[in-house]
Amino acid sequence: MKSIETLPLFEDLNQELIYFLADLSPDEWQQPTLVDGYTVKDVTSQIVFASLRRISFQRDHFFSNEGLSNPSTSVQPNNIRSNITEWTVAMRQISPRLLVEMLKKYEQELFELLARLRFDEVSIYPIDVEPQSIIPNWLDVAQIYARKWLLQMFLRRATGKSLLTSERFLLPWYETVLWALPEHLNKVAGAFPDQTLDVEITGEIRLRNRLQKTGSQWSVVQSTNDAAATTIKMPASIGWLVFSGVEAEADNRKIVLESHGDEALIELVLLMRPAFL
Repeated sequence: MKSIETLPLFEDLNQELIYFLADLSPDEWQQPTLVDGYTVKDVTSQIVFASLRRISFQRDHFFSNEGLSNPSTSVQPNNIRSNITEWTVAMRQISPRLLVEMLKKYEQELFELLARLRFDEVSIYPIDVEPQSIIPNWLDVAQIYARKWLLQMFLRRATGKSLLTSERFLLPWYETVLWALPEHLNKVAGAFPDQTLDVEITGEIRLRNRLQKTGSQWSVVQSTNDAAATTIKMPASIGWLVFSGVEAEADNRKIVLESHGDEALIELVLLMRPAFL
């Protein structure tokens, strides 16, 4: 498995966030986002929450009764959502300025912690994935990056600001998300015959992932020039909305999507919602 290089992007991604937040008006902090029921300020506080949580686990080896009893056991998703909700409500009493100061301090500390990991080793901190998932540290870090990029996109879209869609930010996001596709398809692999599948992202970036089903397993294989049995092509500008499960954008995918082959398989691909997002 080829590693996805995301750690060098963390500091720049956070700096973009700091610059963006510094220019927001009081009204813009209260704008609703694509995360249903949450404002720009709420989503910003969730970015802080995730970083503090990871620092607590990795630096302080602290696992509360509401979370982990040990670092190799995953938190149940409903516990995560409950903790985020409680945190978000509490942080509504905190000023935007203080939130930004927390971001400056703890995002840098998180980056320094992640930089100490051995990327070839298995992660013991993938707290937002299924218990049976075993992933290397580089993929764990890539998933953290993918979540941070996505939340910042929600903030920017809510306020009408420019999106971070340059290739350096966007390509590793799609690479990380599409690595989750074989696991997603394997849940119902028996419903499909052996075949090849191409998922192609176009526009701001060019990325094509070739998957192959053999027996009960889907796996990523090297792309070739021959046509796959089933293909899906979508622009990078809309694919991130599809895979992040933003229901308000569901109709858009019908307009921009090009596909052919097994319709049931195509629909299954479009229903993928990686747990780390």
